[in-house]
Amino acid sequence: MCFFPPVGIFYMVGINVYCLLLPIVRDYSIIPTIEQQFLPTSPEKIEQRSREVTVRVISDKNEASGILISKLRSNYFVLTNKHVLQSENNTKIGTFDGKLYPATLVKSVNFETTDLVLLSFQSSTLYSAAQLGRSRDLKIGDWVFSSGFPTRSQAWKFAEGQYTLSTAQPMEFGYAFGYNSEVEKGMSGGPVMDAYGRVIAVNGVHANPLWGKPSYRYASGEKPCEAMREEMANLSWAIPMETVMQFMPDLRTAPLDAVGRNENVVNPFASNRPLPSFLKSRAKLISDCVVPPP
Repeated sequence: MCFFPPVGIFYMVGINVYCLLLPIVRDYSIIPTIEQQFLPTSPEKIEQRSREVTVRVISDKNEASGILISKLRSNYFVLTNKHVLQSENNTKIGTFDGKLYPATLVKSVNFETTDLVLLSFQSSTLYSAAQLGRSRDLKIGDWVFSSGFPTRSQAWKFAEGQYTLSTAQPMEFGYAFGYNSEVEKGMSGGPVMDAYGRVIAVNGVHANPLWGKPSYRYASGEKPCEAMREEMANLSWAIPMETVMQFMPDLRTAPLDAVGRNENVVNPFASNRPLPSFLKSRAKLISDCVVPPP
């Protein structure tokens, strides 16, 4: 029971509201929204921002990446891929300042068959949460930035690239955003950012993996035809933030018209106009290149 001596009606009203909300705040089933922040205005600032919100996810002997997407007082929430989590009870989060924290699986958020999980950790250190966006704001050929911790070096990596392909329908496990950044094993769970520093997707599948060609299949059970699977294998794939928000509707995104356009930032892909045109035609092909399930 929460009890305080009478010290004024306005103070008492505030205290009583606090007492009513306290159990809710402690319940991880209520996922907090992120705070509003100014967005980066240059690739260098996007890189710095990406470093701050990209974390290391250590699960037993497996190491991968994650995104610090939200916080509530001293509770921080990290999004990562389900396939990187080898244990629920022996997982740690490594932040950009070199600190390690024991992590807990947030079971109240069920991503079903999507390749995502939500973790939480507690810290008295002040960390910033990522600003979120929607992948549908991007056009084929737009600049994107990916980051994470490759297994081969375990050193943080920041990779520039281009949004290249979206599938007509979601693939298995939620993947639907194709891009040509040089993502490596270990960067799974890390962020894909747009040119305004918004996280618009979650890394998950890198191009041409050494363990063999991915078995691309739509959630409906249909498959892309062989020619399209060959094209898809040359790209990295991510889960769009729109998919994340289907399971975490309390998260907020920064709309494209609210972030402001920085005309001084030159997209190195802007001169390659034939390339986006080619990519659009290839993207259209995917809707006509489908093999029905057996």
